[in-house]
Amino acid sequence: MEHHLDQGRESLESDVVIFATGYRSALPQILPSLMPLITMHDKNTFKVRDDFTLEWSGPKENNIFAVNASMQTHGIAEPQLSLMAWRSARILNRVLGRDLFDLSMPPALIQWRSGSRKKPQPEAASLTHYTANIQE
Repeated sequence: MEHHLDQGRESLESDVVIFATGYRSALPQILPSLMPLITMHDKNTFKVRDDFTLEWSGPKENNIFAVNASMQTHGIAEPQLSLMAWRSARILNRVLGRDLFDLSMPPALIQWRSGSRKKPQPEAASLTHYTANIQE
């Protein structure tokens, strides 16, 4: 095998090799019968709410959740595996009707200002103020 990032090579013995050469998405078999009730952005794109439920005209107490089907509404982060736990927690909170998982934003990992400088006054907290401080 060749590693495409560092061009390193390695070999290993195996009884079976599976070639995953392509991906093809498919709708669940039940979905075509529900399609007249589902709101679409266009012919191939579901309209997905912030909580990953599909917009539809079915009973309000029933929901259809869609994961990896909303790049148009949720952006490029939607299919990222690194956000799977957050997406799952968001969906479970919605299913339960309460916040079992706290999804409030934690403090940023990166602090853009050093602790030795004074914090800017609220009226001066603009991009130009920060740029000026960086150049000092």
